Amino acid sequence: MKAVNPQRVNLISVLILCLGLAACGEPSVEDLMEDPDKLAEVTQECMSKMMQGQEAQGEVCKNAMEAQKRMMGNMMKGMQEMMQQFKQTE
Repeated sequence: MKAVNPQRVNLISVLILCLGLAACGEPSVEDLMEDPDKLAEVTQECMSKMMQGQEAQGEVCKNAMEAQKRMMGNMMKGMQEMMQQFKQTE
């Protein structure tokens, strides 16, 4: 049995992602927040572009950054609420 080349698998994954995004349009911030797997894929693609010195300021990358920012804000808000509840029970 022939071994699978990880670089080839990554390239195929990126191509599938690009074709999917092109076919469906760019995912919105809300779409990315609702689909963590898609957010992770888009973020990985944007980071790969940045590491290669390519432009990564397209709408998709901006949406991914905004989705991450909002999700982090939601998480921090939730943690603060939990801390408040914890303090009230003491």
